Amino acid sequence: MLANCRPSERGSGTAIWDTVALHYAQRFNLMNNNTGTMLEVLDEQQKILAQYTITPKKDHCNDPMVCFESPLRKTVVMSTPYLAIIETLGETHSVRAVSSVLSLYNAALTNLNENGKIITIGDAKNLNKEQLIALDPDAIFIPFTNTAFDLQEELAALSIPSISITSHEETHPLGKSEWLKFFGRFFNRQARADSIFQEIETAYLKTKRQCQRKDVRAKVLAGYYRRGNWVAPGGKSYFAQLLEDAGADYVFKDDEHSGNITLSFEHVYEIGLEAEYLFFISMGAVKWELIRGMEPLIDDWLSVTEKKVFSNDASLNAQGSNNYWGKGFLEPHIILADLAKAITKERAADSTLVYFRNPI
Repeated sequence: MLANCRPSERGSGTAIWDTVALHYAQRFNLMNNNTGTMLEVLDEQQKILAQYTITPKKDHCNDPMVCFESPLRKTVVMSTPYLAIIETLGETHSVRAVSSVLSLYNAALTNLNENGKIITIGDAKNLNKEQLIALDPDAIFIPFTNTAFDLQEELAALSIPSISITSHEETHPLGKSEWLKFFGRFFNRQARADSIFQEIETAYLKTKRQCQRKDVRAKVLAGYYRRGNWVAPGGKSYFAQLLEDAGADYVFKDDEHSGNITLSFEHVYEIGLEAEYLFFISMGAVKWELIRGMEPLIDDWLSVTEKKVFSNDASLNAQGSNNYWGKGFLEPHIILADLAKAITKERAADSTLVYFRNPI
């Protein structure tokens, strides 16, 4: 990471880089020239956190910790959405290790793990460094967090290249999926990445246009109950954008936070009495009777009495992990379609939804 945090070399010397326009992603820049590609990973203030160059020939690299030969052949993937992207690009064979079996959201990946083709090496705090050294990967893809920052320093000391990812900080649903273009460059799959993203964007915008024709927007509450509080997506968050594009009237749409907001249940209780729909957001499986047991007053809500409650746990993998938080980020068009169906006057049957279901 210390090697990555250096000023941009765009335009310096003979390296003149042409910037590739990104339509939704705000956390990376993409540039090309006649020798390769440069990728910059950005923070919320658009400051460069990391800078990587990609070349078709390794001998063109000056620093093997930030310069990569494409395609990568041996990778370690520390987050489920990255694994979904790599699989979509047709490069699953490059993955040699993941952080946990919870990342393996389909049977094919689970089978690779059972046959020793993909191993588990632990999370950032409990990484099996001996196994990692033995793998000798071309790169390890890591979410940029405080924990990961410490890990990257350790990896640099072991001469293991790491690639920082900030896709989890994107607030537009299509911004997350546009990271296909970032990963595509590392695997020499830029044409495939661009094509798949265009298909996702086209489907998303088609559903959005259909939803904007509504004369009346359904009033929606979203979030989850925790220890006497209600935790809800902020008004500038990923999920708030999805609700807006689905034609919903999100009760916290005027909030300025891009992350979650925590409110007293007493405050949200009054809102719940009027909200027509409830989208319960969970990391794992939702057990509605347990939720009612923790806070019986939820039964008073309009959405509950009319059974217009949807939870985001319709797609769990064999290990019980929620695919909404993994492959779902690559399929915002499908999530948007789910939301649009859920808030139509004729309630969607669960069989037509992919990531959401009615838990009551």
